[in-house]
Amino acid sequence: SFSQMRRHKNNMKNRISCWILLAGTIILTGCATQKDFTNTTLEIHKDGTLEQYIAENFEKDYYDQAELQEMIESEISDFNLTEGSEKVQLKEVKMKEGMANPILTYQDASSYSGFNDVTFFFGTIAQAYENEVDLNITLQSVKEDAQIEKEDILQMGDSYILITEESMNIDTFHAIDYYSNNVTLNGKKEATVTTQDGELAYIIFK
Repeated sequence: SFSQMRRHKNNMKNRISCWILLAGTIILTGCATQKDFTNTTLEIHKDGTLEQYIAENFEKDYYDQAELQEMIESEISDFNLTEGSEKVQLKEVKMKEGMANPILTYQDASSYSGFNDVTFFFGTIAQAYENEVDLNITLQSVKEDAQIEKEDILQMGDSYILITEESMNIDTFHAIDYYSNNVTLNGKKEATVTTQDGELAYIIFK
């Protein structure tokens, strides 16, 4: 059930921060990948896979790319061994001008939730209902000055819903239709989630 996805906050981004902290003081900053992400960003793909672009900046050059990559790969290997399949993969690690940009891919939402120890769900609204997700929420419409609630949401069974407790950027594969008040739209398919104290953010799209 969805309640089992409520995890401790020890995600990969935080673990990378701790690793770099061993080498010097760190600060959260922008991400400069080939797509020029401005923050840690999670891309949602229609087949259910996820791609995570992590952005961390460090002030001292004690770490090299190979060392950081080895640490991340070790974490991933331990997780995949426990799960019994290659559910998480490290696509690449970029290090440029004091910035570390690991890029990870996830087989599905449960892999992301489990590996990062966070509350996270992505699927259809029908699947959310089947997984006992609490949909007693109020969301803002993108197209009009109106709000929807649980009764309206349950009528959208085939639409997708994303639920997360993490503050980050989200890139979806279709235009966003509804969102919670802790989500800021940056474009038709892009949004920034800003959460506090374990609160959840919600995004619905087709």
